Order: sequence, then structure tokens, then C-alpha cells
Amino acid sequence: MKHAPVGIPQPIPSASNLRRNRRPTVARPGSRLTLLLGSLLLLSISTHAATATWLFATNGNWNDGSKWSTGVPPGLADTAIINAAGSYTVTVNGAISVAALELGNPTGTQTLLLGSGNTLNLAGAGTVLPGGLLHLASGGTLSGTGTLTITGAFDWSGGAMEGTGKTVFAANSTVAIKTGDNKTARERTIDNATTVTWTSAHRLSLGGGTVWNNLGGSTLDLQTDAVIDYWFGAGGTFNNAGILRKSAGTATFTFDYTLLNAGIVSVEAGRLSLRRGGTVGGNWQTAANATNSFSGGTFINTASVTLGGAGLFRVDGAIYQADFSQTVPSRFELAPTGTLGGTGTLTFTGAFDWSGGAMEGTGKTVFAANSAVAIKTGDNKTARER
Repeated sequence: MKHAPVGIPQPIPSASNLRRNRRPTVARPGSRLTLLLGSLLLLSISTHAATATWLFATNGNWNDGSKWSTGVPPGLADTAIINAAGSYTVTVNGAISVAALELGNPTGTQTLLLGSGNTLNLAGAGTVLPGGLLHLASGGTLSGTGTLTITGAFDWSGGAMEGTGKTVFAANSTVAIKTGDNKTARERTIDNATTVTWTSAHRLSLGGGTVWNNLGGSTLDLQTDAVIDYWFGAGGTFNNAGILRKSAGTATFTFDYTLLNAGIVSVEAGRLSLRRGGTVGGNWQTAANATNSFSGGTFINTASVTLGGAGLFRVDGAIYQADFSQTVPSRFELAPTGTLGGTGTLTFTGAFDWSGGAMEGTGKTVFAANSAVAIKTGDNKTARER
């Protein structure tokens, strides 16, 4: 390319020449297409969010579009309504996600069956109304970030509750944990305001910091011998402002929730084994021939706690840390691998058996007049500081 000599003025290009020589602007490949596709996607989502209603009082599969008012099964952005009067079962068959769910009609029983490797993911609000029954069965998974409120009925015979959402058992709802298969709870929060009956012989495994809030006026009634066990991570926490009761079963119910008690713990039959520690507040009652075992972790008493009844309280693998002074009129046993500790004064006015374990800490143990104290065969014993 030749360059103009230095110092010689160059002619100014005319407007026509500028227009003639201007390089055309080229859009970046895909930019307009991307914007167009994004707009179409948003339009599709907004225009296809629908309310799909189950049309007939007949059994059927969720994915059968002919059963829904929209002609297709409800999906991620949709609200699913199953409220046709009558008694029938809708079976979830697949990995289903919906924005909202309504189930139930007072005329008949409308059952939504969730099992056999299928999933119901709820992103928003869900309600099981009177007449409605949600049955979580073996292989089924209830998940999502939404809140499912049960005012009708809920049967849990197997499968999993998971995700960061919440399941609410409203007052006067009918909730049963039944025999069928093992169950898991991962992350999910359960708020209980009714009486939940547990008759299942199968285990429930806890992981990921799942929480059961037993609200004031509620009851979890353990009517058999079974296992709630630690699974992984933060396990599970049971916040009890209501009643935790073992009402039947002659053997042991193992309870691996961390138990934070401000309500009532009542053992009416067999043995309740508490293995993950917690707080000992509220009212604890153990009936004759029944045992409440502190079997693992550290249990810290509070300023307001009562241990009562004609049964046995046993420390056999846990630390019972009495940082507040407390009087125990019920029979109490410090057993092998158990520890009685803390800074408070524990006064025993009933029977006290020491068959093993340790007394330690800067607190005090007082055996009151007329108490019955026996140091028994079982295992070696230690006393440190106390």
C-alpha cells in the first residue's frame, strides 16, 4: 500500500464515497437467535401454565392425558386438581413435577398412590383435603421445595420424604405410619399438629438434618417395637412440644432423633431407647414395667423437668448431664457405659441402682432419707470429682 507524501493535504472524502465504502455491520452469530429462543421459551412457560383437573371418578394413571381436563397430564408449571366425587385411585407413574396440588372431596375417598420407583416433586403449595388420601408406599418419593398440608389423610407404608420442603399434618388430619417397607426422611421438615399412629415394624432412617416438629396438642404414638435410626449427615431432630408416647410393644423402640423435649415423653409399655442425645425438659413419665433408656449422646436437663411414674429411668450408654438441680422420685439406674454428670445437684428420693458406669463432674448426688440405694454387680464403676 502506498502512503501519501508527508505534508501534502489529502482530499476529504465526499458523503457519497463514505456511504459507498462503509463496511456493513454484521450481527454476531446466534445473538438474535438466542434472544428469539429465550423469548419463545418464556412465552411458552407463561402460556402453558394450566390448571388440570381429573375428570372421572375412576382409577387411572397420572400420565394418562385422557383423564385430565387439559388433555395432557399436568407438568412443572401446572396445578393438578383431583376432586371428582367418588372413591378411586390415581397412581403416580413416573417422575412427576407440579407447581401445586389439590386432592380431596368429602364425597368418597380419592387416593393418590405414590410408590414403585415413582416421584412427586411439589414446587409450591399442596393440600390434601378431607376425603383425600395420599399414600406414600414402597419405592415412592415425595420431594420438592413446596409445602404439602394434610387436612385429610396420609398413609406412610414405605418410600421417602425428602427435599427442603415441608409436610404439615394439620389438626384433626388422619396420619398413619404403617407396615409395608423401610422408610427414609432426608432434609424435609415435618410439622405435626395431630395424632400420628405408628404401627409399622419397618425402620425409618434419618439423614441430612431432617426435622420433626411435634407441636403443642399433637401426639406421636408408637404402638409397636421398631427402629428410627441415624442414616447420614446431621441425622434428624425431634422438637417435642406435644406428646411422644410408646403405648404398646413389649420390647424396644429405638429412637435416633436428637430429642429436644419441652412437652411430654411417656413410656407405657416396653422400652424406649433414646440414642442421639438432646435436652431433658418438660414431663417424663414411665409406667410400671416400662423403661425409658438414655442410651447414647448427651442429655442435658433444664430448669423445668419432671421424671415420674412407677417405671425405670436408665442411663446406659449416654451422658445424663444435670446442670440444673433436680429431684428424681422414680426408680433410676446408672448402668454400664452410662455417665451421671453436670454441675447441678441430683436428689434421689426413690430407688437408685448403680450397676456400672461413672459419676463425675462438679455437681452432687444426694440419696435422700428413705431412698433405696443398691450398688450392684454389672461392671466396673468410677467416681471422679463428684
